Amino acid sequence: MCNVLLWPSRLLQPKSSTCIDLQGDDADGKLNFWPKPEEQPRIPYERNEIKEEMARLRQERLKRREQRILKEDEEEQHSQ
Repeated sequence: MCNVLLWPSRLLQPKSSTCIDLQGDDADGKLNFWPKPEEQPRIPYERNEIKEEMARLRQERLKRREQRILKEDEEEQHSQ
């Protein structure tokens, strides 16, 4: 009778082999996966920040476009 009452609670308890031991200090730094505040993306709110971000995105887009065109030209030359 006692085993029947404990059965549901045992389903919720993880096995000891599947538990991750997060106790102690993080000496090797493996658990430090959150970016620092200065490394996190920040939403621009000021007009000049928005313009700077738009210019940066435009430059990235044009760079990718140029690379894509060069790659397509090289593939076209190789196919001929």
